[in-house]
Amino acid sequence: MWLIYCCLAQLLTGMTIAGVAESDGRPVLQRKEFVTLHKWTELKLTVPESYQQPSTLDAIRFAQDKLLPVDVDVEYGDDGYHRTFLTIPRLSNGVLYSLTVVADSDNSTVLNPLLVPYPSYDWHLSFGQNCSTITSAIRTFIDDCWRLWVVDLGQINGIQYCAPQILAFDLVTDQLIHRYIIPASQYTPGVSIFTALAVDVDESAPNLECVNAMVYIADPWGYGLIVYNMAQGQSWRIQNTHMQPDQLLTQDKTGSSGIFTVSISPRQHNKEEALMLGGRCGVSVSSARYHSAGPGIFITRSFPTNYVMWTGGFILLLLALTLQVIVCVKQRNSETVYQWKQLVYGFPTEQDRQEALANGNLVPANGIPIDVAPHQQSQKGSRVFITIPRFQTGIPYTLATVSDSNEANGPVLIPYPNYTWHNANGEDCNKITSAFRVAITECNQMFVIDSGVIGTTQNCPPQLLIFDLNTDTLAHRYRFEGNMYVPVASLLITPLVVVHDPPPKGRCQRLHVYIADVTHHGLVIYDSESNSAWRAENKFMYPDPDYGTHTIARESFILMDGMFALATDHRQLYFHPLASNSEYAVPLSVLNNRTNWDGNMEAMQNEFRMVGKRSSECAAEAMDSQRNLYCVTFNPINAEFTQQRSAEKVSWVEMRGVEENTLLDSSICICAVK
Repeated sequence: MWLIYCCLAQLLTGMTIAGVAESDGRPVLQRKEFVTLHKWTELKLTVPESYQQPSTLDAIRFAQDKLLPVDVDVEYGDDGYHRTFLTIPRLSNGVLYSLTVVADSDNSTVLNPLLVPYPSYDWHLSFGQNCSTITSAIRTFIDDCWRLWVVDLGQINGIQYCAPQILAFDLVTDQLIHRYIIPASQYTPGVSIFTALAVDVDESAPNLECVNAMVYIADPWGYGLIVYNMAQGQSWRIQNTHMQPDQLLTQDKTGSSGIFTVSISPRQHNKEEALMLGGRCGVSVSSARYHSAGPGIFITRSFPTNYVMWTGGFILLLLALTLQVIVCVKQRNSETVYQWKQLVYGFPTEQDRQEALANGNLVPANGIPIDVAPHQQSQKGSRVFITIPRFQTGIPYTLATVSDSNEANGPVLIPYPNYTWHNANGEDCNKITSAFRVAITECNQMFVIDSGVIGTTQNCPPQLLIFDLNTDTLAHRYRFEGNMYVPVASLLITPLVVVHDPPPKGRCQRLHVYIADVTHHGLVIYDSESNSAWRAENKFMYPDPDYGTHTIARESFILMDGMFALATDHRQLYFHPLASNSEYAVPLSVLNNRTNWDGNMEAMQNEFRMVGKRSSECAAEAMDSQRNLYCVTFNPINAEFTQQRSAEKVSWVEMRGVEENTLLDSSICICAVK
């Protein structure tokens, strides 16, 4: 049975109800016993008699087994009167209404009281077709001004029908008195699910305290906090490493959430209040929430950690990193092969260049190379491929080779395989939208991951392209299905290819491709024989908040990237998140068996294990034929390798080869081993 004070979605490890007494002017907590106001064996939703009754509705509108209460708030009045509000968010179809209150007639009923829609049934009838009503209420908060604050997700069954909104209802009149639409830049459709709400009323402003309200909303799957200033009518978003989940405590998809709870410390003796953040996994605090009109302070206790006090804003700097991995056992020095002050784009004709300039498709300063791959072939000679993902507009092509021609800013790039593959700018999904990384195999094939994203717009589904480097033609294309990624939120990078029938005896027809989803924390496995893909997820694919701040060339920045680099010895897949100092492994045989993952992307948890730790976080990695695993660490910048003799334990050894001072200037360079 559901106890009204037990929020099932949060699975709190403990709860204490305390009263407040005064001692020398200071509030003192006193323990009180639980009092059950209501409990249910089954939620009982009612609607006005003039409307179609729930039992006659189809399963899209009403299904009893889809009703999951997530939040509760109690309004306390005079003479023991109270009203109990519940949210039943539309996380799936079948939820008749998502904000409800115990019927007045059942106010004193403990077992299975009737529920009625709040503020009225008409507010819930549109099912996302009218964004001025309630689409999916998930959290509520009652403040000292007798207002019920509501966070409306705008989602039904994972589909974003409306923008999320903040609503405030007057509990005296039950009328809407305030509405704020959360800007699109502050959430990710279909991914952001707001699980906590706290409202702080400024009691220091006489007659204005109900206007000077600050609202704090947690986004656990988007790893951020939204702050809304009611007086200014503005909101902003804050992100910090402490809002990320702790990968070592993550056990399942629910546990993969980051910042999960927020609460505000009471004001005491003119001390500054603290906003305390809690997480489902590791980033949790003891937090207090005070109802002056209620019986006391509700305290929720989870895993102990330090709290975070917000006194200002943060700027999250996203920096693209390009590292060339050293893959030789003997220590050698590196030398610069190519270098640019600014990328130089070559075009087939001058007319193509002028059109790109006129259309805004050529802004040389916008290009950042992300990946580099050299290739030697008898007929084509030596070639170096680079990718320039379209993180923003102004990039005329996103996959190129480096030519021998030079201009003042550096070598001239040539679009690969030709310019017509790139000039659609996301309008033709049969072309390349935004190439992120590539892999070249012993079969003279280049595997290209095209994210399909320009800026923050998912123009096309992600795709895997295979080019024959003998003829520079497309050999195969595979478009990833919608259940393999989340639009915009996912970023598929780092293809690792294992060829099971390599030359000279094999025909290069049996292979697996392993692709890391660095931002939505998963691994996509592609099988060429079945021409299909599946997805695996594990807690070790998540970033570690303790390693989310990186320093390169004396510049520090926050980048909470998850699963980033892949390597293999043809028995194990080795991997690590960017924000981590740990290396992990999982048997290829486990990943390659699709039946392990059908219906459960988080299966086989015990097959994943940590195999070692480095001195700091690192980006790309590679393994040679002797099972030496190489990686370039950040703090300080050093090449490290391990002589991997078993899958159980690795130890890293520092080696020379990459020097930090090579990154101190503002140029772009590609380095190689002498």
